[in-house]
Amino acid sequence: MLVLNPEIEGNGLKFTLQSEQQQLLFEEIRPEVLGYVNSKLSDKLESAFVVLDDSVKLGMDKPYTPSEQLEYMLKKSPELREAMSKLDLRIK
Repeated sequence: MLVLNPEIEGNGLKFTLQSEQQQLLFEEIRPEVLGYVNSKLSDKLESAFVVLDDSVKLGMDKPYTPSEQLEYMLKKSPELREAMSKLDLRIK
C-alpha cells in the first residue's frame, strides 16, 4: 500500500490514501501503526485516521502502450519531437 507522508493533525496521525480498498487494509493494521508511532514519540497520539483523496497520484501511473510511452518520452524530452520531425518519423 502506497501512502503519502502522514501528517500530525491535532492529537492524531492523518494518512491520505487513494481508495476505500486501501482504507480497509489500513484498518487492519491501524493499532500496530499507532503503537509503533507512539513508541517513537515523546508526546503520544490518540488516533490514526484516514482521509480519502482519489486525485492523489502515488506513482502508479506508468505508460504501458507504445503511444503512452511515446507521449511520456516527448513530455520528458521535447528535443525528441524535433528529432522525429527532422527525420520524418511518424507513429501509426
